[in-house]
Amino acid sequence: MNTTMLRKLTVALLTLAVITGCSRDPNVRKVKYLQSGNRYLEKQKFHEAVIQFTNALKYDPNYAEAHYRLGVAYMKMGNWPGASSELQRATALDGNHVNAQVDLGHVFIAYHDLSHARERLAAARAVDPDRTEVLVLKADIEAEEGRLTDAIDDMQKAVAQEGAKPEDMVFLSRLHERNNQLNEAEADLKKALEKYGLNALAENTTDSLSKFSSSSPVLEGSLAEFYARHSRWPESEAAYRKAIQISPKEIALRQELATLLLAQRRMDDAVQVARDARQAMPDNSEAYRMLPNMYLVTGKTDQAMAEFGKLAAEHTRDTALQVQYATLLVDKGKLNEATAIVERQLKSNAKASSVQLLNARLLLLKGKSDDAKTALEALIHQEPDNAEAHHEMAKVDAVKADPEHVLSELHEAAMLQPNNYSIETDLARAALLSHNVKYADDATARMLKLAPNDASGYLLRAAVELAPGRGNAAAAESNFRKAMELAPNSPAPYLDLGMLRVTQKRFPDAEHLFQQALDRDATNVTSLRALLSAYLLQKQTEKAKAFMARSISLNPENSALHSLDAELSAALNDVKGAEAEMQKTIDLSKEKASAYRSLTIYASQKDDLSLALTTVQAWVKQYPNDPMAWQLMGSLSNDVRHDWETAKHCYEKVLQLDPDNAAAANNLAYGLLQHGGNVDLALSYAQTARRVANNNPEVADTLGWAYYQKHSYRLALDQFESAQKMREAAKQPSAVVELHMGMTYMALNQGPEAKKHIQRALQIDPKIDVQKVMNQSS
Repeated sequence: MNTTMLRKLTVALLTLAVITGCSRDPNVRKVKYLQSGNRYLEKQKFHEAVIQFTNALKYDPNYAEAHYRLGVAYMKMGNWPGASSELQRATALDGNHVNAQVDLGHVFIAYHDLSHARERLAAARAVDPDRTEVLVLKADIEAEEGRLTDAIDDMQKAVAQEGAKPEDMVFLSRLHERNNQLNEAEADLKKALEKYGLNALAENTTDSLSKFSSSSPVLEGSLAEFYARHSRWPESEAAYRKAIQISPKEIALRQELATLLLAQRRMDDAVQVARDARQAMPDNSEAYRMLPNMYLVTGKTDQAMAEFGKLAAEHTRDTALQVQYATLLVDKGKLNEATAIVERQLKSNAKASSVQLLNARLLLLKGKSDDAKTALEALIHQEPDNAEAHHEMAKVDAVKADPEHVLSELHEAAMLQPNNYSIETDLARAALLSHNVKYADDATARMLKLAPNDASGYLLRAAVELAPGRGNAAAAESNFRKAMELAPNSPAPYLDLGMLRVTQKRFPDAEHLFQQALDRDATNVTSLRALLSAYLLQKQTEKAKAFMARSISLNPENSALHSLDAELSAALNDVKGAEAEMQKTIDLSKEKASAYRSLTIYASQKDDLSLALTTVQAWVKQYPNDPMAWQLMGSLSNDVRHDWETAKHCYEKVLQLDPDNAAAANNLAYGLLQHGGNVDLALSYAQTARRVANNNPEVADTLGWAYYQKHSYRLALDQFESAQKMREAAKQPSAVVELHMGMTYMALNQGPEAKKHIQRALQIDPKIDVQKVMNQSS
């Protein structure tokens, strides 16, 4: 090898060694991951940014800048707990990191925690009191405190600085607007456009378009929003169209323009905007979904469904579209069609959280609460910061009658999305149902902060004031009055205040308020029922009957009114009148199966066996594939007529129609065990019921009883102990379960334990026939 060749090879090897050495250097690797994450952040690819910043922290867990950038990414994603955690870590590692202190301050403001926000402001000011970002945080805190003049002064200082951003000018405009300085607010946005928009480009011809184009549509959109808020429709439309011209791929601008046009009832123009969006962005899911979404918000449901159906067939890989279409099918009660879509998506895109959420919702609607819970647990394990998953889990826990977990999941969801009005509303309602006044108080306070002009927040606040331990009727009434002011055409505040008057025994006032509720919605059944109750409490039965007759004469085809008249007749012990009105309810109802169900249950509660059986038989005849009809017919046959053979046939029919129906499987298993049927078959049915409804103590007891009959005493005892724990947790001890445990211990030759449980059974129910149960087991 010649010298020149050797020298070249040596240089190449040395260069390779240097490169390889650098690539393995943790400090080099962490910086590369940070830079990569920053690029993703600029492109608004937040999930990818999170991965890269996390990778940087693997090489250096104490890398303050990576913690800061990760916190910023979480902020952009709306993951406030994650943002708070990472930003606090960044400030702990580097107390002089002004941007971390500032952003953490904004996170605390999102949580309405001004005390900690002020602490972060103080820390940032100690380093650089005049920095633009510090002044913006100071103004944000002052605005939250209601000190708008001070906030405006600080923002004017901020926007005058070199480091000011377009969004700072927008914030100043909103402060002026909140302070009713509308001319100044408009001027702020126009100045911003001069400084950052295309006007600035004309004065800086050497600069590239990209320097300004990202700011200009945002500012034009902000100006358009300002005009729209103040009903300056032509100016708003012009600003939106200019913004779209500047940035034709910005779908949000087109959506806002369409909304503006719809507000002016210009449907044809709004439709054209949607069609233009689809033409400009044929591969953008939001763009081609604009038109059907527009049909939805304008009440044209059939057109929306037809359009979504066509799009779903065209874009089979668009998960967002498929989930939205399936959700609409669910809302329409078309569960089988929705299930087919979800199952396809689970095969092709199983990790998509939207698919998993809808799958859980479908399972819950089908009565498979345990499967829904399992699906949501898997999703929460995969995405612990998914607020929607926790929100949906709360709904599952509500179905499973687990109020403690309902509150826990809603509280977690509210922490993850602190400005989600829907979550706060559900949290307030759940807290009221659980008599947790503290949670309800906090949730309604946040609701009023988020939406001070929404009447529903004041209605819930009134309920908090009336909660046990609070009982502040004056404060509640003040909130009812505020709700009336905000929603003058809503019957709800009049109805709720009327209910308060009933508890105060101010019946004439209550009657007047209920009538005011009906003036706003003449067919509101809740208001009608409340007014009838007020009459009955005053023993004004003739007045109640006359009012009901008048209501029906004005609306004779309303099935709900006939159902209410049946309730009134029943309350007055007019059995024939109640039966006649319930029959009219069925005849007039579009949902006849629901009417049959109501009449069957009503007749059963009134011990009118003849009417109950006649109704359920007509129900089964008209709806032979309705498992609920067969279920109720089986229950009536078994529990009232003691006709096991008919009941057995009904339960078997239910399971043919719905193989996972836990109630039918459990009833069939228990009936077979009671009536000397096939024990192996009974065990099979009991195992099905336990699989589907594993949190039901009666189901556990049935399975235990089946194992007992099979002489599998250890397995039986496991089931009885499970049933006992569930009963004790619900504070509903069962004499039957205790007796079954006593008998099982007796079979296991454990006399003292057997005696203890039999005595406990007799303490719970002294009338329980111990000998009869023992004879049944032999």
